[in-house]
Formats: sequence, C-alpha cells, structure tokens
Amino acid sequence: PYKLLITVEKVKAIPELAKIIEENTDVFSVKEDRPFMILVLYICVELLKGEKSFYYPYFRIAESPSITAWSHWDVLAVENKQISHRIKDHQEELERVFMNFLRIYRRYENIFPAEKSNADYKNLFEKAHAMIPTRAFGWSLPSISMIPMSDSLNHGFNYLDHYLVNTSI
Repeated sequence: PYKLLITVEKVKAIPELAKIIEENTDVFSVKEDRPFMILVLYICVELLKGEKSFYYPYFRIAESPSITAWSHWDVLAVENKQISHRIKDHQEELERVFMNFLRIYRRYENIFPAEKSNADYKNLFEKAHAMIPTRAFGWSLPSISMIPMSDSLNHGFNYLDHYLVNTSI
C-alpha cells in the first residue's frame, strides 16, 4: 500500500516540511543529494515522534550501524590508508551536513523541540542518515523511496534460512 512508503513526493506534500525544503535551498538544492536529504529530514521528524510514529516498528528494526560513528581509534585501526582517509573524509562531510541540519532544527522549533540538546540532534541525524543508504530503493530512478514492508522482509531480529533441496537429483 502507498501509505506504507516513505517517498520524496509524500514528504514534499507535507506543508511544514515543504516550507523547510523551500527555505533551505543550500541544504536541499544539490540535485544528486536532494532526495536523500529530504528523506533524512522526514525520518528525523518521524524519529522524534517515538512510539507515536506510524513507522516506529520499522525504525526499531531498521537501525543501521554506520562508519560515521567510528571513533578516531577505530579509523586508525583500518590498515588500508586509502580506506581510512575516505572514512575520515566522509565523517567530515557528514559533520558539515549535520551543522546545516542543526541550523534547521534550531530555526523550526514548531517541529523540532528547542529543549533537545545539540548532541541529541546529532544522534537523531546520524540515525536517520545511516538508514537511507542501506534501506532505500530506486537509486537509479529520478527519486528514492523507502519501502518498509519490502525492507522488513530482508531484516529483522530473527533470521531464518529455508532451503528447498530436491534429493531426487
């Protein structure tokens, strides 16, 4: 059902979020990043709702670990210098993007509570940002979507493998 999907079009149809997107072109204007950033915004809003979010059950199983959370020592432990430099570059870029989102969080207190600390918002942003690369569909299409029902078939707390074996061959 379409209601289950998380799409850029659905996010842009929410007046409060459409306003944020329109007023922050520096964050939402780069063509190749625009759909990704729009989904980050929406997921942040939904994560703030906690158990009241329609997507709460999905978000509980959809947490994705990210190299952005690696400590300085974790990055140093990577023996390949090129990989460790790319991780560090990615972390620095993510910090820059987070600072843009922090500006949004602080500007739109009607959506993002003022009492949340910067650290709380950084955690929220990192969770939302980490979910999309591993869980969105349609990277080669004009826009990306998250399809919780389909994604849930691949992920969960209990993994079962079923094998059908034709023993007559």
